[in-house]
Amino acid sequence: VPAPGDAAADMPSRIQLYAQALFTHALLLGAAFAAARAEGVVLFPRMAVERRDLIAAALTLLAVVAIGDLSWRSRSPADRARLWVRRILPHTRAERRAWILVSAGAAIAEEVAYRGVFAGLATTATGSLPIAVLASAIAFAAVHAPQGLAGIGYVFVIALVHQALVLVTGTLVLAIVVHFAYDVLAGLWLARRHGLT
Repeated sequence: VPAPGDAAADMPSRIQLYAQALFTHALLLGAAFAAARAEGVVLFPRMAVERRDLIAAALTLLAVVAIGDLSWRSRSPADRARLWVRRILPHTRAERRAWILVSAGAAIAEEVAYRGVFAGLATTATGSLPIAVLASAIAFAAVHAPQGLAGIGYVFVIALVHQALVLVTGTLVLAIVVHFAYDVLAGLWLARRHGLT
């Protein structure tokens, strides 16, 4: 048991970290909805999801899982031992259930904020969709800085892949579903597969 004042003793539990993440996601989502409303950004247009959209979503999920797997496989055992993300990965049944909730919060808030509002506002501000997509991906990667430089690079690529899905399908909904599925898989399967939990 760590002594008071030790770094390990002062660290919040995973459940506390998950609660903080949910609170942060709620704030992000609220700010994104407020900005979208103020600027007239339509986040969820009425549309029918077609078979090709579902295929695009499935291919996107396969791509981001492959990118995540590559990210972890490309790291040395020493690098894996130092990963910040190890602190937040679930270990117990209760943590795994909470992880699923956090994954849902992250998927909804981050897709709405970055692929929806940020990309929409940046497109209007710059007059350029490619610049907006790059700016959104850079911002998304930057908030994942605790994952280290390599992690930022992988998150940047994943952001571009998610934005491509939104552009191809015309909806944030499938990007939210893919993001959620990836986060759940990353926390419950990929992390275990690579010895992070």
